[in-house]
Amino acid sequence: MASHTLIDSDESAAELASLLNGTARTRPTAVVTIAAGQPEPYIDVEEVADQLDGLVDVYVVATGPHTWTFSNAMREGTQVYGGAGRVYPVGHEWVDDLSRSPLRFAWGRAEGRRTTQRLIDDGLDMAAAAGLLGGSAPSPSRVRREGVVRRADNERAWVDLGGGGLDMGVVPPQLAEPELPIERVLQPDMVVSGVLDVDTRWFDIRESRLDPASALAGYVTGDVVLAQVVEVDLDDATAKLHPSVTVRLGRADVTLDASDLRTLLSPGEVVAARVLGTSPWWLTLLDIDEEPMPAASLYPGGPPWLLPPVETEPVFEPPEPDVVASPAPAHQEVVPSPSPAGPRNGARAAFSPADLARRQAGETEPAARSAAPAPAPVPPSGAAVQGLSLKVTELQARSRALELELADLRDEVAAMRYERDQLESLKRATERRANRFEAELRKSRLALRRATSIRPSAAPVFADRERGFRHLVEAAWVRRIPVAEQPDRELSDYVVTEAFLDSLDTVEGITTEKVADVVMELLTGIAETSPGRDMHRLRSGPGGDNPARQRAHDGAVCWRLALQVNTPSARRLHAWKLPDGRWELASVRKHDDVEP
Repeated sequence: MASHTLIDSDESAAELASLLNGTARTRPTAVVTIAAGQPEPYIDVEEVADQLDGLVDVYVVATGPHTWTFSNAMREGTQVYGGAGRVYPVGHEWVDDLSRSPLRFAWGRAEGRRTTQRLIDDGLDMAAAAGLLGGSAPSPSRVRREGVVRRADNERAWVDLGGGGLDMGVVPPQLAEPELPIERVLQPDMVVSGVLDVDTRWFDIRESRLDPASALAGYVTGDVVLAQVVEVDLDDATAKLHPSVTVRLGRADVTLDASDLRTLLSPGEVVAARVLGTSPWWLTLLDIDEEPMPAASLYPGGPPWLLPPVETEPVFEPPEPDVVASPAPAHQEVVPSPSPAGPRNGARAAFSPADLARRQAGETEPAARSAAPAPAPVPPSGAAVQGLSLKVTELQARSRALELELADLRDEVAAMRYERDQLESLKRATERRANRFEAELRKSRLALRRATSIRPSAAPVFADRERGFRHLVEAAWVRRIPVAEQPDRELSDYVVTEAFLDSLDTVEGITTEKVADVVMELLTGIAETSPGRDMHRLRSGPGGDNPARQRAHDGAVCWRLALQVNTPSARRLHAWKLPDGRWELASVRKHDDVEP
């Protein structure tokens, strides 16, 4: 079992403060305190020390005057006291940026368990930042292993290393992909390999991550993929296709007008983008109306690292009623506010009503009364009576003072509990409102982005319908295929039928420009590898075993492509593949219409 250091004197408290403020530390330091009136911390110090053994030095500050010695030696805001805990990273950036060393409170046993886990996660993050966590070099305490993921949730993945559940490795996000939930990195039944620390059971699998090029190898020009916005400025933004691949988005990639991109995108937002180039990566958010393909996996067989945005209607929730806090029971434990325990804030003694009644009556403790038989009464003298009377009066006055003090304390505790409950209620209501507003903001930004990304038709008017459509197809090719790739993605020859042009005029709910866009993908081969196009042979019947539709006179086979997804009566493009390799555009139809 790992050990921790107890701070219980002015000298040791001063040494701890000097260590934190000095330059000798080579690994993070966790400091846990004990709430006033408690014999031990609410935070499980042994668990923290065990989980962070060899990575973080752990100290426990006992209650006493030395807590002020520690606090006075630390810069304002960097102290820790009153049952809370804190991990200090290596270096001194935390002095000016307190978010680097968050203060974790624990107000009782139940919260102590949650705070214990938070401190462990903080320690792992800081150890990873310091280069102390993991490592690929085997040693007597570090062995290379392979196993199967059994669970991946609650910031941990559990890997069965072949012992039928008795030999397990634990993978935290820091040893898989920092800053991502473990469920976005690993999933059950995956096979992973790495280096196991046999003492702590931490399993470092980072060496088996796919390199970015391999993870994104399935993306080709024309694919609609997911990306996460990282930064947004007036004229440009950056987005991640992969945690290690960042792509710049210019204004022309997001909107057709001069909109401030900060009104269209927000950091952390997941967006659908079309791939215009892969070397280097080039994305556009314009003209996106199909479903994106799943995001890349970071490990072989892993889940997508990004999930598509879900459009939800804001749900109205009535405001939470005021919380009425009941007074604390007479014997309920009182946890003081988180301030240094010591001579300025010592714990007051609490008396039960029975104690006060006995003291007011001048009685002794029950155990003391039963220890020996009472002596025979002796008639008191006048002076003795007067002295006893004064003593009784004094005790009564002290009892009344204690009762008043106890009542004040009860009122103070009740007020604090009431205030805490009110703050918690306000916090919950604020979080609900913030979530609702955030959902509305995302929806509004998406609508605005779609509105500003619609390209106005610049096509001239042609007397010949076929010539006009061919112009739109070539315009889509020029607009979407980068110049460097145009020689390798030329438009193949194709046939436009009168039936196809008639269907363009009769089928509503889709623009001719959109159909021309998909026809361009068909002619350049993009549609064949695009999941959003769902390109497949049109069958002669509803059954999966029915043969594909084939024309008798020339042997041409009919193919079907998705023009829309997640749209009522989504439109489909039908085209014949001719024996000479050319495409013949047959018709535009609704989803349920399976005629060629």
